[in-house]
Amino acid sequence: MPGDRGVTGKAFAVAKRETASFFHSPVAWVTGTVFLLLDGYFFYTFVTYYHLLCLRTPESRRELGVLTLSEGVIRPLLENVSFIAILVIPLLTMGLFARERRDGLLEMNLSWPVRPWEIVAGKFAAALLFFTSLSVLALLEAVWLFRVADPDPGVFVSGFTGLFLVGSAFIAVGILLSSITANVIAAAVSTFCALLAAWSIGWTVTIVPVALSRAIEKISLLHRTHGFFGGVIDAGDIAFFLALTAAALTGAARFIASSGWRGKE
Repeated sequence: MPGDRGVTGKAFAVAKRETASFFHSPVAWVTGTVFLLLDGYFFYTFVTYYHLLCLRTPESRRELGVLTLSEGVIRPLLENVSFIAILVIPLLTMGLFARERRDGLLEMNLSWPVRPWEIVAGKFAAALLFFTSLSVLALLEAVWLFRVADPDPGVFVSGFTGLFLVGSAFIAVGILLSSITANVIAAAVSTFCALLAAWSIGWTVTIVPVALSRAIEKISLLHRTHGFFGGVIDAGDIAFFLALTAAALTGAARFIASSGWRGKE
């Protein structure tokens, strides 16, 4: 990397290199394929179920609580795609730092004229670009839905916004956990467990005291996405995901710096 590049140029150079690595990685392509296959399965399932539901009487549909295409297809699809991300993002982020630490590349990169946070930012941007590409492909079903039905476009906009923010936070957590170990498998497993715990804690709100359930709702990733996937963009939810992303990336940059990765200013 040329030493005369500006700060933004250095991070961009890292992002460019890592993006090329993603799009040439068999693991990334296999992971992406699994992501799209699962998305297609859930889309087919929800559309089929909604079609059968439409054949029922309005009263029976109302009893099931599914009245619109957005409630019957779009919202559950987005929720399931977010859950699929818990499975695939650890596989995308596990080697971003762990592999370099394992292979001794951290020492080699000591001579790079780049600071830890620029490395973290570049890797984050590359992983987010790859995940966003998968998400766009996964949500191309929207084109078909608009051709055969009349879904609410606002739900797609808010839903994709939520999915982007969820993906950003998941990737940031994955980068943080990848930065603290040289074991790729450990990085993947720890990321999966952390994301699953942060997501599934929302399932407990109905079995705990009211005061505790309210506290859980504030930190549960599941509950923080409800508004987005229901067509509502809430500033508090945006701030939550941005704060989580920033905190994880800052932690990763500081850990790399404390480990001896101190590029030249």
